Amino acid sequence: MVYIHILSYEVERKIIRGNSFRIPLKPIGDREADINVGINNLLAVCVEDESALLVNGRPLKSISFYWRNKISSIRLC
Repeated sequence: MVYIHILSYEVERKIIRGNSFRIPLKPIGDREADINVGINNLLAVCVEDESALLVNGRPLKSISFYWRNKISSIRLC
């Protein structure tokens, strides 16, 4: 099992396709959130104020399984 702990970091500018955007240095809120990334539960988010969010990953897993089988059934001759 792999655990990743990411500390907050500051970014002053972000460049997307040549355009520069100013990023605020202070977070919008003062709460912290824990995010667990998985397969069956794509995201499990738990916020300091005891609210939570669970994102189901099974539909994406099903689509991936379908296309992996489709691609593997194609023979290159």
